[in-house]
Amino acid sequence: MKLNKKALDEYIRITRKYYRTGDADILAHKGEIQESLNIYFGYHDSLSNIIDAMCHQRGRKFTNKEIYDVVTLLGYEIEVVEE
Repeated sequence: MKLNKKALDEYIRITRKYYRTGDADILAHKGEIQESLNIYFGYHDSLSNIIDAMCHQRGRKFTNKEIYDVVTLLGYEIEVVEE
């Protein structure tokens, strides 16, 4: 499955912002991005939960590159879409 890199970057950014600020208004935008990436397959079994967990680590800050590596290991392909 292919994921749009720009949308994935935005999802990571919004997720980090949510965990940093706790601003519930961000959740609607986060949900829209999940739908556009088509990564939410259910509460317990989703790529979005893995990304959320990596963004929410307090003792360790994962880089976008490390998140891309995990996404790739899970069988996804990250593609740059020219607009």
